[in-house]
Amino acid sequence: MANLYMERLNDYWMIHMKDARLNGVSVELADFIKCSAKQGRVRYVSEYEALSIESIKEPFLYS
Repeated sequence: MANLYMERLNDYWMIHMKDARLNGVSVELADFIKCSAKQGRVRYVSEYEALSIESIKEPFLYS
């Protein structure tokens, strides 16, 4: 997946993610992600089982 970065911080993983739309997401997983998000906007459309993640940061740059 493009624009996804994970880092290990002591005893947990931090996931940095840019704008994305995920299909086939359960309500339970969507609720967990919404509660865990620290920045940006997370919306779930149950009709389509789609999760939309909108970041407030600039896109990641890889070299």
